[in-house]
Amino acid sequence: MVDAPPPAALAWVADVTGAPITAVRRLAGGTHAATHLIESGGVTEVVLRRFPPGDSASARKARILGLLDGLDGLAPRLIAADPAGARFGEPSVVISRLPGQAEILLAQPEALGRILARVHAAPFAGTAAGDVLTHFDYWSGNVLYEEGQLTGVVDWSAARSAPRGFDVSWCRLDLVLLHGPGVADDFLDAYQDAAGLVVPDRPEWDRRALDKSADTVETWIDNYHDLGRLDLTPADLRERHTAGRSVLA
Repeated sequence: MVDAPPPAALAWVADVTGAPITAVRRLAGGTHAATHLIESGGVTEVVLRRFPPGDSASARKARILGLLDGLDGLAPRLIAADPAGARFGEPSVVISRLPGQAEILLAQPEALGRILARVHAAPFAGTAAGDVLTHFDYWSGNVLYEEGQLTGVVDWSAARSAPRGFDVSWCRLDLVLLHGPGVADDFLDAYQDAAGLVVPDRPEWDRRALDKSADTVETWIDNYHDLGRLDLTPADLRERHTAGRSVLA
């Protein structure tokens, strides 16, 4: 996929916002979709996410964001969607911009735990007994901060009703890779304190997170580099993932 939005994409955003495009800037993080911050009319800022042709993620994202309806400011709002790519050949969504930016250089486990507890407490249509609204890709690169304060969560295309342990252990694995097991434990403590419960079957969810990522963990390096962790190598991720078998679960 060409990274810069093609003219037809910008024309679509201009139609959606009702004003000419005045600035376009690529946003770091996330390799699945090309993501750009677009200024319209010199005032309005929206985010354009373009997915590969035939990808169904834009349709899922549009449906989920419509159901979330901003999640009390924790999630972007859906502005427009073209899941078939009819306008310019790429399935796309236009969403509101949340303030802040991703921060993975500093470990902030308490904030990550508290915000995830808020997400899991939100009502969500179709949630079964014991399940919660699950982000399904909750890691530190999908959380935004502004002036040290957590402002929201992005990239909701995989969200669904599921056990809370999936999100908790997926984030724990990310924190082990970035900052070590102590930070992952601090995140768990903060989450459980904010949620007022002990995560059911947490060791089993830790094992599932390790198994799910076992064949692909080296490929996460692009996301980590994009967000500033240039010190890490694919070999580092494999070594830390392997060590996680003893420190997680």
